[in-house]
Amino acid sequence: MFTPSELCTVLLLDLETAPVVSDFSLLSAPMQAAWRHQARRIQDPETPEATAEERFLSHAALYAEFGRIVCLSAAYLNFTPGQITTSQRDTDGQTPELIIRSWCGTDEVALLNGFAAMVRKGKRLSRLCAYNGREFDFPYLAKRMIIHQMPLPEPLNCRDKTSWQLTHLLDPMQLWKFTVWKEYRSLDVLCAVLGIESPKAAMNGSQVGTVFYQPSDEKQTDYEQIARYCENDVIALARLLLRISRLPMLTDAQVIHRPNVYCHTHSCCTQAPDLATLNLAIPNNVTFDTPA
Repeated sequence: MFTPSELCTVLLLDLETAPVVSDFSLLSAPMQAAWRHQARRIQDPETPEATAEERFLSHAALYAEFGRIVCLSAAYLNFTPGQITTSQRDTDGQTPELIIRSWCGTDEVALLNGFAAMVRKGKRLSRLCAYNGREFDFPYLAKRMIIHQMPLPEPLNCRDKTSWQLTHLLDPMQLWKFTVWKEYRSLDVLCAVLGIESPKAAMNGSQVGTVFYQPSDEKQTDYEQIARYCENDVIALARLLLRISRLPMLTDAQVIHRPNVYCHTHSCCTQAPDLATLNLAIPNNVTFDTPA
């Protein structure tokens, strides 16, 4: 599906989210009323008798209006000269390398600023990619930025754009549907089918809020646990793109982890990352502009 040169223009990402506050009682009165209205529309056969207050802890993280981003992992692929086997697609002797970094912590504004700075500076990376990104990650990011009165990065500004003008927003879940638009396959299912290690071994998304809010003397350890889980999804996503493109598979040794950024104050992520530190190697003649 994709060539190495095409994949080098893709910024892969994943979000981990939690309820916007640790308990329903901490919401303002208008937000409590809004959640009760939303909760009436939730159909969960496992907890049919749950109250709105109980559903807040289990479901609020799924909605940008009632949740928050607690971790964002982003990565990009490079291809370097190397040896490949004859059973793999001809890639002119190139092997993949993944550069990955996470933003995690209690300050969502700082986290979003850090990511937005990378997007603005990452001119080589003309596409965003997330699994189920069109239904979750991309709108969630945009809505949380608007709620915090932050300017949207150009790739997330979808005003007056039709779906066929959003080719810069890649979603492998949509690609896997081909023409069967009603199908849904989880990332875990595709990993199993395509022989990729599951990213869900250590924890799952429903546990993120509990880990994020639980009292602990080692909160950075909790954030690191969430960041590892988030990064595993991004690594699986990169391997999925390589597999469906019949390119050499990414090994653990080819994943380069940049230091995580822990956001606890508004000042920690408001500056653009040092490009030399991130080793983006971005040419200046490619921009993040969306199609006209």
